[in-house]
Amino acid sequence: MIQTANELRDIVNQVLPLLQGISDEAAAAKPNPIKWSKKEILGHLIDSASNNQHKFVRTMAQPQLHFVGYAQNHWVVAQHYASANWELLTTLW
Repeated sequence: MIQTANELRDIVNQVLPLLQGISDEAAAAKPNPIKWSKKEILGHLIDSASNNQHKFVRTMAQPQLHFVGYAQNHWVVAQHYASANWELLTTLW
């Protein structure tokens, strides 16, 4: 498990400078009106990680669970990722 964590940390360390090299304007651009911008995609990854972390911990503690769904489109809109500061998003990620 430690090896996997180290590999994940290495990937994050490689990707983070690439993300930080994207301008706020470029990160906000939507490829088309129904697609997410880079800001919204990264925000979704942050939300998804948070949701999944709770599931992992609860699964280890209890033999049977019922999880609520994750309404990803609602969460992305509710968190206002489209107008978030890109530098802050990449730091949070």
